[in-house]
Amino acid sequence: ERGAMDCFISYGAKANLSNRTKALLRLYCIDDYQSEPHHQHRNYAENKIGKIKDVTNRLMARVGCPPSMWLLSIQYVTHLLNYLASESLHWQVPLQMLWGFTPDASMFLAFHFWEHIYYAVDDTFPSVYPERLGRIVGLACGVGDALTYQILDDESKELLFRSSIRPQLPRKQLTQGQDPIVGENHHLHDKPMESIVRLA
Repeated sequence: ERGAMDCFISYGAKANLSNRTKALLRLYCIDDYQSEPHHQHRNYAENKIGKIKDVTNRLMARVGCPPSMWLLSIQYVTHLLNYLASESLHWQVPLQMLWGFTPDASMFLAFHFWEHIYYAVDDTFPSVYPERLGRIVGLACGVGDALTYQILDDESKELLFRSSIRPQLPRKQLTQGQDPIVGENHHLHDKPMESIVRLA
């Protein structure tokens, strides 16, 4: 999706060292690097994967989604991290470094992962059931406009792409110390400092 990388880093797996892989690397002038066997910590992607898994676990715990949603959660988190400043990039946004301009992150502010929503079923009139209940499980990259979401239908468990959606419950004004994800009142002074830092 992002084009050819400068260097292909792997841990020496046979699939990564195949003749097909080497031919593609030569074709696009991509450097090849393998970490030493049994030293996966030298593969820089391993640290990022660990961070993604940690953030995914915390996200799933905060919103209360079942473990079966782990893949959709990871996809959502990896997309989100591309819009957040990174220390390794001198606190620049990854997509900003790639594209040369600051990306719009409003799609993450409108709805959160696993939020209950109503989505429009069709545009026919009159319609017996113009809306159905579902949950936000990701962003619809490459489908529709920037505010098109991936929806999991509550009944059929079908994955859909929709932009005509609304919250199931009315939005409440968040007060100081209120959890921005699940809307519970957690007073920061009641929490140990370590937990606040971990959630930030």
